[in-house]
Amino acid sequence: MAEYELQLLKMMLSNEGFFRQISRNIDVNVLFQNKYNRFIYQLMKDYLDKYGQSPNEVIVQDIMTTEYDGATHKTIVDHFSDVILPTDIDGVNPQYFVDSIFSKQIENMKFSLKDKTNKMDNGQFLNYLNKIITMEQRKVSYDISNLWDDICDEERVSIPTNLELIDKYGISKKEIGLLIAGTGIGKSIFLTYLANEFMMNGYNVLHIVFEGQKSSYLKKHKVKMGNPTLTQLKNNPLTKHLKVVQMKSNDTTVNDIESLLLNQIDNDFTPDVLVVDYLDCLVADGLFKENWQSDVVVINELEQLCQKYNVALWSAVQANRSGLNKPLELNNVAGSKLKLDKATMVISLNRDEHQQEHNRASLQILKNRNGNLESSVDCMWNPTEMKIEMPITKLITL
Repeated sequence: MAEYELQLLKMMLSNEGFFRQISRNIDVNVLFQNKYNRFIYQLMKDYLDKYGQSPNEVIVQDIMTTEYDGATHKTIVDHFSDVILPTDIDGVNPQYFVDSIFSKQIENMKFSLKDKTNKMDNGQFLNYLNKIITMEQRKVSYDISNLWDDICDEERVSIPTNLELIDKYGISKKEIGLLIAGTGIGKSIFLTYLANEFMMNGYNVLHIVFEGQKSSYLKKHKVKMGNPTLTQLKNNPLTKHLKVVQMKSNDTTVNDIESLLLNQIDNDFTPDVLVVDYLDCLVADGLFKENWQSDVVVINELEQLCQKYNVALWSAVQANRSGLNKPLELNNVAGSKLKLDKATMVISLNRDEHQQEHNRASLQILKNRNGNLESSVDCMWNPTEMKIEMPITKLITL
């Protein structure tokens, strides 16, 4: 068992996908009996939860050196340096450890899970346990290239929105765009507008909504198109490119969205863009002590989803109270700021009383991996008529 634990910990240090798979579902007491191994694993898990990425061997040693001292600290560092790092794992398949965990320690796992899931009803608990048990069927996914492999020179092509502020740089497939706005400012209007523009440009769009009635979103799409008749909608070849899907708020996971994607692909509808209204309505599989941990898991899984299925994603996040009635910044997001890290472009929307009265708004690009931070000050923002114009009017200087 001692050698098994050392190889398991070494595999976690060297294989981020495997570490994520294990750490998300299994209790530390199930994995390790040795207290030093358990301590090091917990440091790694805390780092993953906080920063959204797996630490390597150097980072783990730095964490122990920085945050802990005394005799216990020296013992753990020595254990890590002398015993764990030299462990040879060449030729060992991560699946071996998955199989071992479930075959040798399944009863301990069930016991530990009961403590964590005592707030679930029987149906929810059985569903959660089933997901963990069937995890052994999942494969660790990775893509390795050598420097001498062919480099793809494919040009990055952004998906147009017909909004100048966005389209100067835009987002392309496999990228994420996010809007930050407060309650009642117009996140749903913005996302519906984008979904409609993508449809009118011939892109296949899944417009996923959570709150309110699906019929209200359908009406917004009709208003933006000039209120066509039912016959006109049926005869318009572009309308086949848009599907509006209602899912359950605070009960839908990224895995659920992936199942939806696969179902649509099987039915000959391959999405180019996902428009999700909005990000904060999604939840992560598993149980977390803090909400921000769930935020990090959700955005990481969405990024992987976009890359796996070659789709672009537009969504929105809620502004916190400190961002009300003033220009927004990245730290004004509700929940974890880390959920903005995966976005290629982040835009903020703000309206004061005067602007609201005159159908105006202010929008700013707060993050842009492909260009400048710019704004559209006092642009047209008419939610009732679904009319939006965003001319670039100012360069933001930091």
